[in-house]
Amino acid sequence: MQLPMPQYWLYDQLKQEKPDWEPMRAMQSSINWIHALAYEVVQEHGQTSSAQLQSCLSHFDATIKSRNTPPPLGPIFGTLFHSLNYCLSLASLHEREATAPWVFPSAIVIHYYAIYNATLSMLAALENFRGEKHAKAIASYNNLCDKLPHPLNMTATRVRGEEYRVLLPNYAHAAKYDLTKSFIEDRGVAQGMVCSYLSGTADWRVKQVKEQIILDSKGKINDFRTKANRDVRDSRLPGQINYLNCAYRYRGKANYRDSMFLSYGREHSWLNSQYISSLYVIAAFNFTCGLAFAEKRIGKKYVTAFVTDLSAHLRGRDAGKGLEQLWDHLASHYASSK
Repeated sequence: MQLPMPQYWLYDQLKQEKPDWEPMRAMQSSINWIHALAYEVVQEHGQTSSAQLQSCLSHFDATIKSRNTPPPLGPIFGTLFHSLNYCLSLASLHEREATAPWVFPSAIVIHYYAIYNATLSMLAALENFRGEKHAKAIASYNNLCDKLPHPLNMTATRVRGEEYRVLLPNYAHAAKYDLTKSFIEDRGVAQGMVCSYLSGTADWRVKQVKEQIILDSKGKINDFRTKANRDVRDSRLPGQINYLNCAYRYRGKANYRDSMFLSYGREHSWLNSQYISSLYVIAAFNFTCGLAFAEKRIGKKYVTAFVTDLSAHLRGRDAGKGLEQLWDHLASHYASSK
């Protein structure tokens, strides 16, 4: 969607840098992806955190083997605690109606770090993963995703050259659906939009790799027309693109140039409390998944100790309302199962 140049000076300056930039189109696609992903989470695993926890526990019965000797617990539960904090931050934005336009870039970053820290927790439980490098976590996620429930197990696998095959393992029939169309609450539409964003992320990653090769070559490689140059490209392209790739790309859009259109330009109805709620649903599901993963991988007694400790020491719980009561709902599950 083109914006009138005389009215939007800042847009004009950024447009000159990349004439093919279409921020409003990119923004609508990004918003639809979040709504589609949140809808899939609720439809697949239930509306409440307790239902989602039980769904994840049932899923992990078939995909995770328990460890004979537990790894260090700090990396598992420290990152899980960080994830919880980010989830509750999104809950507070929603419950306290903090939906001014300038809030949304930060809300997206909060959403990412809830996902990222839940992932670090699961990787630590799975393979003693350490470190906070995003690229390393994304690569390690490939060892994790086939153990995770839908839609966190989505994959785009490289077939040849720059071509990737997109797959939702639980719904192999899902076909891409145009992300710029209006989102409707239909599983075919939602799954199609999830596929489309995953495919777009694969294309984005290919473009990144090619640009980096050209930069690194210092003038020796300017295109990929020759077989030799294509071989260099192919050696650098990832074999698989996963959900964490998508989340990382999404955070980047909010942190950099596209983010200005979350709070700049004419008024529209795309960004509202429902969008914050969808960000929260996805973040909270990732945290809940991490909690269930820890239980199945290292043992319920450690998760119960974590739950008991936070129930006593998580500050501010008494003032929580609505979505902010996420922790109370999960803690109640563990209290009732003793």
